[in-house]
Amino acid sequence: MNKINYFYPTIQGASGLIPITNLTTDGKKNLSFIISLIIGTIIDENDPNAITYQCFLNDEILVSQGNFSMPEELIQRNSFGEYIVPTVINLTINNINPNQRSKFTFKISRNGELLDSSETYLIYT
Repeated sequence: MNKINYFYPTIQGASGLIPITNLTTDGKKNLSFIISLIIGTIIDENDPNAITYQCFLNDEILVSQGNFSMPEELIQRNSFGEYIVPTVINLTINNINPNQRSKFTFKISRNGELLDSSETYLIYT
């Protein structure tokens, strides 16, 4: 199983790392928000570095080709022998206005072959 287990946006601070679906702009325009994308991936490869990922914001590339290269002690293996790989992508989104939304897409691949994809939205009210 090479699968995205979860993928969601959050903001750091009072909410911790709780998933959010909307941010309030209080009617203000041209705001900036610091967002964290939280991703949990399950990888059944012997080498999790063989899997690469891409991340998009509104269909524009944020990360063109990342990999899961992490120290072994940070990558957990479950009882099935699969790797559980946590990933956090921090970014600033500018020019936010009320009644707008951001679409985030996360894809994992092996040798250019798409294995899984996930989308989530953040709505600004």
